[in-house]
Amino acid sequence: QTSYSFDHALAMTRAALNENHELQFEVGVLQQQQKETKAQLDAARKALTAQTEEAERWQQMLETATQDFKAQMEQVTQATMLKIEHLKSELAEERAKNAELALRAGSSQTH
Repeated sequence: QTSYSFDHALAMTRAALNENHELQFEVGVLQQQQKETKAQLDAARKALTAQTEEAERWQQMLETATQDFKAQMEQVTQATMLKIEHLKSELAEERAKNAELALRAGSSQTH
């Protein structure tokens, strides 16, 4: 009876040790996978941060370019309006001259 219980306890201990070794191996594998996953996450986080910073730089450049374009269009619009006003003034002067010439021509025909 005593040897049986001793053998039984020994077998149970061996089984527990085997199971413990298997579990330790599995924990080691899981820890390695966790390290690899963490490294992948860190690399992905760094890449995403770099992409975000690049996108922000492009957005800033685009906003600056848009503001510059709007300012240039405003200058072109102002210059165009001034030119139109100048041309209207010239046209009015030419019409006045033509009207005056027509009056002179009309009055010289009547004399």
